[in-house]
Amino acid sequence: DDDTQGGTFGNGDGVLDAGEIVDLLPSLQNFGSEPTPVMSMVLNSLSPYVTVIDTTATIGDVVPGDTEVAVDAWRIAISSTAPDARLAPFEVTVTEGPLWWTEAIARVLHAPDLELTGLRLSDAPPAGNGDGVIASGEEFLLFCTFKNFGSGAAHGLSARLRALDGGSAVIDSLDTFADAGQLEAVENAAGFRLSEANVSIENALEIVVTDARGVELHHAVE
Repeated sequence: DDDTQGGTFGNGDGVLDAGEIVDLLPSLQNFGSEPTPVMSMVLNSLSPYVTVIDTTATIGDVVPGDTEVAVDAWRIAISSTAPDARLAPFEVTVTEGPLWWTEAIARVLHAPDLELTGLRLSDAPPAGNGDGVIASGEEFLLFCTFKNFGSGAAHGLSARLRALDGGSAVIDSLDTFADAGQLEAVENAAGFRLSEANVSIENALEIVVTDARGVELHHAVE
C-alpha cells in the first residue's frame, strides 16, 4: 500500500520508491499437517535507507495447505536519498506460542535518476525578435531536457535557473517539468527567460531541479 491514504505516502505504483511511507502486508502458507495458532511477525530493517515504523503484523489460524494474509500491516519509511535499484534486506521474527524463528526477505528500492540530455534556445516573440539568431543583449528562452535513467518515476519536478557569473541576466528563473517515468525525457514547460551581454563567450549558468521528495539535482551549463 503506497498511496496517500491511511497514513501512507506514495504514488500508488505498487513498488518501494525513495521518499515513500509504505504498508507491507505479509502472508504465511501452512505446509504442515496441523493448523497453526495465531502468530506474530516482527519486521526489522537491515538497510540504512529503510526505517520500520510499525514493526508487528499478526496472522490468524492457518489450516494445512492454506495461505493467510496478516490482519494488520508493517509500515516502513524509505529515505528520500535511497539509491536506485538498491536491495533492502529485512529480518522477520515469527512467534508461534512458545516457538519462534527468523526469516530473511529483501525488496528492491526504486528512485529516479535524472540526467541533462539536451538544451534548446528560442528567440521567438515575445522574448526575442524571432530571427533564429541569439544576439548579445537579446532576450531568449532556454529549454532543458532531462531523461530519467532510474527505475523509479520522477514526480513533481520544478526547476530554477541562476547565473554563476555576471555575463547573464536571468529574467524568469522558475519553471516546471512533467512527471518522468523510466527512460522518459521531459522538457521544461515555459522556458527560462534570460539574456547574455556577450553571446560570443561562455556564460556560466546552473539549473537546479527539485522533485517531490525534495531531492535536488544541480547541473552547470554554459
